Amino acid sequence: MSFAKHWAASSSHILKKIPLTRSKPGIAKSITDDMLIEFGGQVVYMKNGAKDRVSEKHKQILADFNGNNHAEIYKKYSIGAAWLQRLLKRAAQNEPAS
Repeated sequence: MSFAKHWAASSSHILKKIPLTRSKPGIAKSITDDMLIEFGGQVVYMKNGAKDRVSEKHKQILADFNGNNHAEIYKKYSIGAAWLQRLLKRAAQNEPAS
């Protein structure tokens, strides 16, 4: 079973069997202990999703940009002219926006 699937199953199982009055740190410890038993000593890679978040930001910038609102885009997204031009160029070339 993959790490993510096991994490979801473990969390669901533990949350069902423990009283709701138990503290959040206690719940977290129970889930962590179960994960250590299952995956202890292994190298586990968890992507942080940064690329997905950046891509969504780029899509929003492109959606907000109307060709005449450069200054508004610079300010709203804390980006510079060169960065916006690079993003627009990539979008025109149909490349990923990261």
